[in-house]
This record gives sequence, C-alpha cells and structure tokens, in this order.
Amino acid sequence: MQQLVQDKKKIRLTGTLCTDTEPKLPRFLQLETTEGQVWIKLAKRYREDLPRLGQGVSLRVQGAWRSDDTGFSYFKVKELDVLCAPLRVEVCTKGNCRRGGALALMDKIQREHPDWEVAATGCLHACQSSKCGVNVKVCGLVLKGLGTDTAEARITKVAVSP
Repeated sequence: MQQLVQDKKKIRLTGTLCTDTEPKLPRFLQLETTEGQVWIKLAKRYREDLPRLGQGVSLRVQGAWRSDDTGFSYFKVKELDVLCAPLRVEVCTKGNCRRGGALALMDKIQREHPDWEVAATGCLHACQSSKCGVNVKVCGLVLKGLGTDTAEARITKVAVSP
C-alpha cells in the first residue's frame, strides 16, 4: 500500500525501504513508492533512535522536498512511522521484567493474537524501577512498564496500519 499524498505544505510518502541501514545509521535512505524510488533524508532525532532496519520494511514519512547545490533532489523527513506487517512483539524475559509478569504477558498475547509473532528477548535496558512492569519491543520501539491489562492497547497503538 504505497502512496503519495500532498496535504497543503506537508507531504506524506508511504513505501518500502530499498536499502539496509547497516552497518551504521546513514543520513539518507532509499524508499520505493508508487511514484518510483525516492531518497529520503532523516531528521537527526531519527538517525540515532531509529532501529536498524532492513530491506522490505514499510515506512510512512512526512516532510518536504529539498535539493542541494548539485541539484540532488531528496525528501527531508520531519515525521516517521514504521509500518509493521506481520506484527513482531519482543518481550523482555530478564530480571525485573520476568518478575513483573513477562511470561504471563507473552502467553496472553499469543493466545489472543495468534497472527502476531511473539518472541522472548534479552534485557531491553529500559527498566526505570524494580516494579516498572514488562518492557516490550514492537516495530523497533521499546514500550516501558506494560502490564497484562494495558499491553494490548499500547502495542496496537504503536503498530500503525497503512
């Protein structure tokens, strides 16, 4: 579901990533849209915080067209969403998260959402206290302190649909 939407001064692109971000997070990525391949320039806040993405990951970006002195045209990203399909949920099962109900949360998610890919992972280094709840990684974003009652709503909110 790739599209180009122009909304007054803001432009929104949806497409599939054509280049890997490994081994480092570059300033520019190439995105395949219905209009063809587009170079996108990431805002600084996304360069460091963006998870390592691979080819085939769907992104929705919002920003504006720019060009440099040499005439190279690119899309400067102001807002970015990672569109996940199928949804992959990684649940921390170490230390405080295990004591906070990580295994019960994994069972509940697998039981209620068999189409979601649920996996145990090591420490996500997001604990704020010993009783913070369970940390979960969805679409490369870490959700902190989830309980079995709030997890589904917060995970669904992060998993933006195209």
